[in-house]
Amino acid sequence: MVFSCCAVICSNRQTAENKDNGVTFHRVPKNKEQRKLWVQALCRIDLSTGQLWEPTNFSYICSQHFRPEDFDRTGQTVRLRKNVVPSVFLFPSNLQRKPVKKRTTNTSQRTPASDVEVPCSKDKEALENLDSSIAQAIASDHSYIITDSPRELKRKLDDLIEQAEILQQQLYNATHRKKCLHTATGVGTLENYKCDLPE
Repeated sequence: MVFSCCAVICSNRQTAENKDNGVTFHRVPKNKEQRKLWVQALCRIDLSTGQLWEPTNFSYICSQHFRPEDFDRTGQTVRLRKNVVPSVFLFPSNLQRKPVKKRTTNTSQRTPASDVEVPCSKDKEALENLDSSIAQAIASDHSYIITDSPRELKRKLDDLIEQAEILQQQLYNATHRKKCLHTATGVGTLENYKCDLPE
């Protein structure tokens, strides 16, 4: 049986040429904990399920995905050391982890939440102490707190929907009356008459 590497974007197969180049193949471990570590390191997604790929008993990874110190080359065969996880991959750009930039100054870091006290829009005393323009901005821009229960919110939503339906019906009735009045009297609406009014 010819083995092929199961790592993403690796096309190594067990051929004479690869063997001459020193490429060896290593079976995914059967130990559940070690196997899970290997699967997470591979970052391979099963397209049919959308979950992490689950290796079979015939899944192999080539030696190019291990560091040189991960191998035990003391015997005739090249073996992996105990508890080694593959760590050398050439992932596509969408799967690569972006390095996190560390901040260089302390001034750009966030202040801990316990040090800052921003008055809630419901706290009227604190808002009265602030400048009126700042208080208005806080009250209008930061009123994201929902204090009502889900049932109360549902009741308010139902009331608003009912009001919208009533207003739609009133608009329809007004438009209908306007059309009826126009046909009954034969008088056009103001939009039909152009008046040259002095400016």
